[in-house]
Amino acid sequence: MQKTIRLFHKAYAFTLVVGLLLLVFLPVFGFAAQPTGSITLHCVFHDQKQDVIFAGDTYALAKVAEATLDPDTNTLSYETTAAFSSYACDWHACTSSQLQAKAYSLKQFVQQESVPVQTGLTDAAGEVCFSGLTPGLYLLYRTEARGKNAKYADMPALISVPQILGQDVNYDVDAYPKFGVDIPQPPSKPDVPTTSPTAPHKPEQPDNTPKKPELPNTGQLNWPIPYLLAFGLGFFAVGLLMRKRTEKEQSETK
Repeated sequence: MQKTIRLFHKAYAFTLVVGLLLLVFLPVFGFAAQPTGSITLHCVFHDQKQDVIFAGDTYALAKVAEATLDPDTNTLSYETTAAFSSYACDWHACTSSQLQAKAYSLKQFVQQESVPVQTGLTDAAGEVCFSGLTPGLYLLYRTEARGKNAKYADMPALISVPQILGQDVNYDVDAYPKFGVDIPQPPSKPDVPTTSPTAPHKPEQPDNTPKKPELPNTGQLNWPIPYLLAFGLGFFAVGLLMRKRTEKEQSETK
């Protein structure tokens, strides 16, 4: 009987020890089972003349969605975080242009709503690394540019950790942000007219004064005038001679 009790006590003690060990190490095993990754940004712009290295710029990182890896199909599924619930969508179905447009919208949302972000500063090589990242979809964008770097506009991006490359799962992601020259142009001056504006044309006032009717000047009524004048002078001369002759005859008879 005593032997049975001793065996029971030993079994109880063994079970208790194993249970305590499981309680201590299972969380560690469980935490170790979820891998972490990193995103390293290589901020270099290949200009026509030289390579521009964006050193001293500040970048921000925000987790937009949680990612789960299915080991059987080697695919990722995403679940949008609570902070970005209004942007929830089927991330797998988005094209590259749609993801780019969403990155711009998410950047504006983070800045307006003051969503907490993790920040990092690029080194002399234009690189910044965000490590210890759990699987997810991350938004990255530049928050501050140093000196002449502000001449180049950055494009925010959505980057997944991990990334699936065929059968390989890569948790340490290298990303190369896109840049473009962003030089503000002064507003163009309106064209100055070379000629002075002309005064508006005043309509002519109609002449309501009645006009005398005019005969058409055909030349047919002008030719008799000289002849009539000559005949008139002739008759006048004949009458004058006849009058003088009559007066002379009367004076002779007396």
